[in-house]
Amino acid sequence: MHRKIDPYATFTCRFLMARCGPTAFRITPSRPAETGQAALGGGGGDQTTGRERKCWVESRPSVFALSATSKQTFHVRWRRTCYGLAMLFRSILIVLCLTSCVANQKHSEEGVPSAPVSMTLIDQSRQRPVDVLLYGHISEGHPKPLAIISHRYGGHNSDYSFIADRLAVQGYLVASVEHAERPGDPPMVNTGDLGQLRRPVWQVGADSIGFVISERRRRGYTETTSKPILIGHSNGGDMTMLYATEHPQTVRIALSLDNRRMPLPLVKSPKICSIRSDNFNADPGVLPPPLDQQALGMTILKVPVKHDDMWDGGTRMEKEAILKGIATCIDKHVGSHRFRKPALRSVLS
Repeated sequence: MHRKIDPYATFTCRFLMARCGPTAFRITPSRPAETGQAALGGGGGDQTTGRERKCWVESRPSVFALSATSKQTFHVRWRRTCYGLAMLFRSILIVLCLTSCVANQKHSEEGVPSAPVSMTLIDQSRQRPVDVLLYGHISEGHPKPLAIISHRYGGHNSDYSFIADRLAVQGYLVASVEHAERPGDPPMVNTGDLGQLRRPVWQVGADSIGFVISERRRRGYTETTSKPILIGHSNGGDMTMLYATEHPQTVRIALSLDNRRMPLPLVKSPKICSIRSDNFNADPGVLPPPLDQQALGMTILKVPVKHDDMWDGGTRMEKEAILKGIATCIDKHVGSHRFRKPALRSVLS
């Protein structure tokens, strides 16, 4: 006749095996009269009936006996234990859920770039629309430091999202300005003294940069006490350097990505940075001599990136090199807002 094993005791033993592993415990189901004394190392008879069963859990350091002599008592205790564990797990889940919600909100605001917001601003003084892509969470009453990005000639304000996203996750409000040609604008000249002949084109862009800065401050989106960071590529870099030359007191850092025509302003403030490509040289007089660069605290860096690849269309390694150069400049001159490095998947994907 097969011996029946108490299901509650068996379940408990198997639960211990599942938690502690089969090598740590061994189950020995038997009648107490046969194995109870040997397992416990005691003497005398065990006054139990044949219907009562024990599940022996034998471990290496010692021997334990889990008894289920009373189904009703064990069932009540088991229900109380399960209820207590359920309450504990529920409390833990609530805490984890609240922690996860807070972490996800902070991650969405600071760790992962949000989709840019497109808007058109109207410069009443020039009767000119200025299209802008805004990166970074905007909330009234919580102004942020401002960064302005200006694209190359023939490009668009959506071409530098890898830079804008990196700045946005560091707490900046980034305004990428569209410098599209409009009817009545000065023509882009390709021959002659480009440093002088293209200046009217750069002036239109510089005026748009100034308008966006004042408009962001007027709406309370940016800090009134902090000066913006300006970044421009190629022709946009020439606009950036022209604005920094004309309004040095309003800019904190002016950084160009391989501008080639407009001379860098010879000033200590704002801080001037320029990231140079490996396939084009600037026109004579654009870059100051090394001694002047050092005396004025300029940062001039050469990166293994071609001039036309300094945008979203560049490779991952090229974008990493550009971001590293920007980080070198900002970390050197900005103490309160460090250009920290988040996960590259969030800004380079």
